Amino acid sequence: MAKGRDLSDMLGRKRQTILVDVDDITYEVGPDALLAAKVASAHNMDDDYCLGAEYLALVRGALAYMKVGCVDLLVVGLPVTTFEMRRAALAKRLAGEHPLRDGKSILVKEVKVLAQPHGALIDYALSEAGCRRCVGSAT
Repeated sequence: MAKGRDLSDMLGRKRQTILVDVDDITYEVGPDALLAAKVASAHNMDDDYCLGAEYLALVRGALAYMKVGCVDLLVVGLPVTTFEMRRAALAKRLAGEHPLRDGKSILVKEVKVLAQPHGALIDYALSEAGCRRCVGSAT
């Protein structure tokens, strides 16, 4: 949650974060979000975390940083332990309109939920196995 004063302006640099509203709570997300966090913060390890407000705030923050009005396909990952239980509900939660604070919104047309090991496999294939051409970059 967003709390406290932003002292980074006095240090010569504005914090690289944005504010995201979910369920009447404002969250501060982005690369410098840890600077706004309390010293002793805990990570949520609940099986329902992906369906909670904090997760949605992170997704909306990521979407806002993309600076696009529409995402045709959003691919997200879930731990293997919760993949079967939560993938349909997560896909449903993330598809559709996501309002931003500036009055704009981002439309997510389709969501694909993968088990997290698939992401690791794809990353390995693209970086180590020489498949850089698969994503359009020159080798």
